[in-house]
Amino acid sequence: MTQAEARVANREEAILNAERNVRNIENQLRLLIGRSDFQSQGTRLAIVPLPPATPMNVSAAEDYQQALEARPDYQAARLGLNVNRFTHRYARNQLLPRVDFVGSYGYGGLEEKFRTSREQIRDRDARAYSAGLVVRVPLTFAQNRGRARAAKLAMRQSAADLIRLEQDIALDIATASGEITTTQKRVEVAWHALELGRQSLSNEEKRLKAGTSTTFFVLQQQELLAQVENSYARALADQRRALATYQRETATTLERHQIALPAE
Repeated sequence: MTQAEARVANREEAILNAERNVRNIENQLRLLIGRSDFQSQGTRLAIVPLPPATPMNVSAAEDYQQALEARPDYQAARLGLNVNRFTHRYARNQLLPRVDFVGSYGYGGLEEKFRTSREQIRDRDARAYSAGLVVRVPLTFAQNRGRARAAKLAMRQSAADLIRLEQDIALDIATASGEITTTQKRVEVAWHALELGRQSLSNEEKRLKAGTSTTFFVLQQQELLAQVENSYARALADQRRALATYQRETATTLERHQIALPAE
């Protein structure tokens, strides 16, 4: 009994810190769901036990193509590359000689008297037109060449950034896919360990009632069971985090949760 009381005393501080952490996390949860009643004391939120997540079949290769089509950061990078391509083409065109076709057409009054000239304008008698070509050849191309080189470098940089982004997306999807498989196995193993821990505690309590065990061993089994329960809870949380990460990387979060954004 003395050993048991000593263990309880040693864990009172841990319990107080855990209760404070629960309050802090509850306040964070209230903020996420739009609540403003952040209370250090008072009504606690009712948290439903977290069940295992529904298994999700993933295909990294197929989801990678979908991610390229749906991810806004990738589409923004593609548009940026197209803009830089057009800028480079425009800068190259500025290095070429410029040839413009010009022309004019009109009519006027050529008589000495104002009245007679006005009548000619009204009747369009004195018509005039002209046509020609204007060729402009700059004496130096230093400024335009510098702009063309800068545009070319910007285009190459955008293309390299796009390739790097594609590689990062592929790596992130592969990593998230592996995390889903790993966390699924962790949940199964942790659940099996939890069942064994509960059975071991029940057996130890029966031995205590029969007089073949002590409270020390019962307390030890309780501590082991608490550790297994924590491991199982972490495995469940990591499993959902892995699913959410995979959905984020493949840009399917809204689709999975059946959320439709209003069209502008």
